[in-house]
Amino acid sequence: MKALLRISSDITTKAPGTRARFTRALAKNLRDALAGAGVEARVTRDHVRLYLESEDERAVEVACRVFGIHSASPCLDEEAGDLDQLVERGVELYKDAVSTATYAVRSKVRGKLPFGSQ
Repeated sequence: MKALLRISSDITTKAPGTRARFTRALAKNLRDALAGAGVEARVTRDHVRLYLESEDERAVEVACRVFGIHSASPCLDEEAGDLDQLVERGVELYKDAVSTATYAVRSKVRGKLPFGSQ
């Protein structure tokens, strides 16, 4: 299981050096909390995000109890072959969840893909 951890907005508004120091400290605290709960997990970070990878389902629950973690969103690894395949997979995953609702998709493309975000 993989999860994107949203960190507290207080950290994201700090100066770059302070933000990096706080994010490092938060990642360390998260690793300590996971180890204390007996959960094997891998925590990685980038500019203002933390990523959690674990086989143990308790990892997200433990992460959400760490001060500075605002929320956890489960993630899926999907290969983006072409736009049609991506749309097909999205329909397969979310058809029932959005069948009675209106919604919008706002995409951001990271990396090189054979299609744009429009």
